Amino acid sequence: METIINTKRFTILTTILYTLIVIVICAPYTAKHFHYVGRENGVLEYTSNIGYVVAMIMAIIIGINLRKKITMAWIALFALMLMRECSLHKLFTKRSMFGDGFYLSPEIPIIKKIIGGTVFLAIIIAAMFCLYKYARDFVTQCRKTPWRFSLLLAIMCTAMSIVVDKWVHRLVKKLHGSLHTCKMCIAIEESIELLIPIAFIVAMVQYFYDHKNVE
Repeated sequence: METIINTKRFTILTTILYTLIVIVICAPYTAKHFHYVGRENGVLEYTSNIGYVVAMIMAIIIGINLRKKITMAWIALFALMLMRECSLHKLFTKRSMFGDGFYLSPEIPIIKKIIGGTVFLAIIIAAMFCLYKYARDFVTQCRKTPWRFSLLLAIMCTAMSIVVDKWVHRLVKKLHGSLHTCKMCIAIEESIELLIPIAFIVAMVQYFYDHKNVE
């Protein structure tokens, strides 16, 4: 089993299998059913939340077994992703601080805009620093290390979900697309977002096998 899971091929096959399952579940049913499954606070979104909880539990177990401090970073990452998925970044404001509507809305006090903008800028700077310092080495290692390849898949899915949510969905609205098309965009976004914790879980298992052999 270890020789099967701890390979890039397993990550690719998992992605293909997940895509086929989504198609099989949604294709035979009506558009209304698909919207229900993929809508905000729908089945796919709740399953994503469960996926992050599972990933955190696995990170804790793996950290205890391997005694690796890096798993603390994994746990923090999964917790942040879970909070974002649960929209906790909107807890104190009506809008997300990651959208332009947050800064243009007259309903949000200026002090909250300053705090939100500062946090957002800090995240951008930290992300740019990580890209500059680690991106090239990370991509190179992805060719050799399956768990890094799975991490790359999770990162790509995160970027894709943002593109669909922030750009494609908005473009459809601006072009006065039908309600059906808008709901379809949301369903596609939620489908992509569910693949993120799945990729993280696969990466955690591969990370365990990879470092268990070293130990």
